[in-house]
Amino acid sequence: MRILPLLAATLLLPACIIVPPQNACVFPSPVPGGVGTGTAGSPVPGASAAPGTTTVGGGTTVGGGTTVGGGVASATPTPAVVVAGGLAVTPATLNLNAFGPAGTALQAQAGATFASDNPAIATVSADGVVTGVANGSTTITVSAGTQSTKVPVTIQQQATTLRLATTLPGDPRTVALVAGTVLKLAATVTDANGRPVAGVTFRYDPDAGTSSSVLLLDNLGNVQLQAPPLTKASGTIRAVTPAGQASVDADSIRVTIGL
Repeated sequence: MRILPLLAATLLLPACIIVPPQNACVFPSPVPGGVGTGTAGSPVPGASAAPGTTTVGGGTTVGGGTTVGGGVASATPTPAVVVAGGLAVTPATLNLNAFGPAGTALQAQAGATFASDNPAIATVSADGVVTGVANGSTTITVSAGTQSTKVPVTIQQQATTLRLATTLPGDPRTVALVAGTVLKLAATVTDANGRPVAGVTFRYDPDAGTSSSVLLLDNLGNVQLQAPPLTKASGTIRAVTPAGQASVDADSIRVTIGL
């Protein structure tokens, strides 16, 4: 038998392991840690991805984020719009001196809604225009999302124009009263929006040195003389706006009695 040199026994062949009972020579698998190649991971059967997600190399991207090294990234949500210091409304209070719509609407952020707490005093439109209905106070609630605020509203109607008329032909400004004269007065008083002002009364102011007792005047504008007049007199009849109202250039009528 020819014996191979020792060098031949040390060829670059891995040693085998003799496995009984057939004494087969089995070569072992590569040691873990060797270089190899793999494939990208696959989604788990039956799993589902959220809308807008993409699977890359076994990692998951959510909402447009970027996956690095197989990790999971998420996009930053857009923050909600919050008004600093709460819901801002201008003007913060509203004082009206006339019935009807105010000249300036309430201003708030886009999408705000308006509601009157007492529509019998004031109403408000969808675009923030407050309308005075009666004298008094109420509030307008302004809301936007989870925020709200209240705007105090006060209405005190004030007279700005006054017209005093008579039932006599031509509506004279000076009337000579004699026994049997029938004189009826009518006052038209309006605010800045042309709305009538209620509660107007009449007053006779006698001239200096004359008596006021010769003329009887009630709050309905009915003028009567004492029969017969006891003395000569003269004076002015005026319409008077309700207490607390701003004064207006009062229209008036001059009367003479027995002159």
